[in-house]
Amino acid sequence: MPDPIGSTLPEGHAQLVIDKFLRGRVVPFLGAGVNLCDRPQDFKWESSEQRYFPSGWELARELAHGFHYPDEAQACKAPPDLCLRPNADLDLARVSQYGELTEGPGALAERLHSIFAVGPAATRVHRFLADLPAADFEPTRPENRSLLVVTTNYDELMEETFPAPLKCDVVFYDPDPRNRPSRFWHKKPDGTVTKIVDPATYEYGFFDIRPVVLKIHGTVDRSNAAREGFVITEDHYIEYLAEEALDKLLPKDVLAKLRSNHLLFLGYSLRDWNLRVFLRRVKPRFSAWAVLPSADRVEEPFWRRQEVEMNIIRVTLQTYIGGLEKELAKRGLPPNP
Repeated sequence: MPDPIGSTLPEGHAQLVIDKFLRGRVVPFLGAGVNLCDRPQDFKWESSEQRYFPSGWELARELAHGFHYPDEAQACKAPPDLCLRPNADLDLARVSQYGELTEGPGALAERLHSIFAVGPAATRVHRFLADLPAADFEPTRPENRSLLVVTTNYDELMEETFPAPLKCDVVFYDPDPRNRPSRFWHKKPDGTVTKIVDPATYEYGFFDIRPVVLKIHGTVDRSNAAREGFVITEDHYIEYLAEEALDKLLPKDVLAKLRSNHLLFLGYSLRDWNLRVFLRRVKPRFSAWAVLPSADRVEEPFWRRQEVEMNIIRVTLQTYIGGLEKELAKRGLPPNP
């Protein structure tokens, strides 16, 4: 059974996390739950909706309906929080695989573009991260000068929330079979996009003057749909997880920041197996915080078995970010200019 949701952060936690943020020592990971942070709890998402993005279950339901997925009506009876064995037949990767097989990759990409290319407002989580003051980094860790945000979300909310004129660099994965082997791409603030063929020789000053958003499951691109790609089908995940070592895929500065800092998971279910495999490729042993209002007591022992010190904070995202905002305000620190 899940432990009760807390109304405040653990004592001293906000001070510790803000200290780490202000030294450039925290890498936040944003999951789909971040986009639901400001959404009313009783809100029912439909395909015509543009104020909010869907949850993973709502996206699976929408794709199942659009692709006439077998047994879709039976599988969509209730959302996950209302079922003992929620939506066992409505798996997003499988539904997406079915759609790609029956109607082709173009049809799947078009449906995803139509959902994620709309422009809901940034959430409280996005605004907090974008407004963080500049880091007082250690000279021996130049990659900690600016923030790295990792996300599995396809939308562009995070990168569009950073204030001008700096904005941010975006590094995103593209599983397009026409561009084998699959690689990460670099999108600069001016819109220029470059394939990172060899990270060892890719010369660029990541973190020198602006933050970086790392999109490990691909991205929508509202300015040019031909440049977008999504890791979403079963085949995508199999190919993605079987790829080369990360030092053959990611620029060295980005990978160094991932491997040497504290991880903070926001809006994730840590039961996500493909996320666990990615993390093992980043570093096999690490400590992290995860904001999980509905976490059960199995998750912490499970992560300890994986040699991961996963500290679970059982509060809502609203409560969590509110606690960090209060700590920043107490220090009288101005937001990012």
